[in-house]
Amino acid sequence: MKEKDIKNILEEVLMSQTFKKAQTTSNLLKFLVQATMDNVDVKEATIGIELLGKNYAGKNNDARIRVNIYNLRQKLEKYYTTEGKDNEWRIVIPKGRYQVEFEKKKTEYKIKEGTILKFSTGLNVILLFAVIIFTVQFFYKSTVPIWNSFFKNDKETILYLGDVYGVLGKTATGNYGWNRDYVINNKYDFYSLLNKNPELKGKIKESSYTYLTGMAAVSVKNIGELFYNNESDYAVQLASSYRVEDIKKKNAIYVGLMKNNNPFIRLFNQQNNNFRLHKSKLYYSNKKTNKDTIFNLPDSGMENELAIVSKINGPDGSSQLLFFSDHDMGVKGTIEYFTNKDSLAKFSNTYLKRKENFTALYRVIGQERTNFQMELVLVD
Repeated sequence: MKEKDIKNILEEVLMSQTFKKAQTTSNLLKFLVQATMDNVDVKEATIGIELLGKNYAGKNNDARIRVNIYNLRQKLEKYYTTEGKDNEWRIVIPKGRYQVEFEKKKTEYKIKEGTILKFSTGLNVILLFAVIIFTVQFFYKSTVPIWNSFFKNDKETILYLGDVYGVLGKTATGNYGWNRDYVINNKYDFYSLLNKNPELKGKIKESSYTYLTGMAAVSVKNIGELFYNNESDYAVQLASSYRVEDIKKKNAIYVGLMKNNNPFIRLFNQQNNNFRLHKSKLYYSNKKTNKDTIFNLPDSGMENELAIVSKINGPDGSSQLLFFSDHDMGVKGTIEYFTNKDSLAKFSNTYLKRKENFTALYRVIGQERTNFQMELVLVD
């Protein structure tokens, strides 16, 4: 196929409504098509370095690349079943590979003009109802409480996964390796610690990678299915690569820990008049009863823990949805609860009353940190 034809096929896809507001996905598709044209052996590291540049730190971002490739495949599938269903050529990304392929649409058999199809009266009625049901399901998009604004506004959504900062040094077993200390949550904390404790210089150094807990996989899977079923998509980033300018232009979903002093805690405090998170404590002020309550959030996280879910407004009409807990169990439980259509409907009908913004505190209970039960402690 000629280069000109390939560029025309790509341009047609990128100009569609499906891809127009998905800038991250569009950039990834353009890169893969160009790499295929240049006969480049595309790998996760290649994609990360080319698209993320200095923000790509190797293996810790490989999962992010795979998720974005998955989203791109889903986006292409959606496009070719709606706007691009009549396109002669289709862009395909085979599983297990990152180079694209171009497939020509198969010619469909058409009934000759003048052919008469006869059905019994009963079958005609059944077919009519089938067509009506299909049409309603295809064109009617049901509302999804809490998530509606992510699907309906014109902004791209970023899912921020709360990764954990660590340093290299002597481990508990006496070996040299990766360490986690919640006193050190970022580069500023690390170098402040060295300045205050010069004897540590040479004993510990900044690590070039972070890690994610199990809540990341649960969040990507459940939120991914929810967005796909509502014909929307999102990009995935590590919370350590958070940029203020992104929040001003895009919707944001954060899933992760409270005790690592992440920037989304500041957003939570700015947008919640009755709540404040500070040093693993949740302060709640009820102006109606003039009663203040303090919740101590740290827990073992083995059988139960407290978790916060907060839907707040962002700048310029954007939306923000935050899932906080001190361990991954709380995030897992609340993610599962708020992506399930039945529990979503129950929560919305009981507490929201035509509004989408709220803050809720849950005790998440789970045997062996699975099979979660949700106990609502507070909702405002």
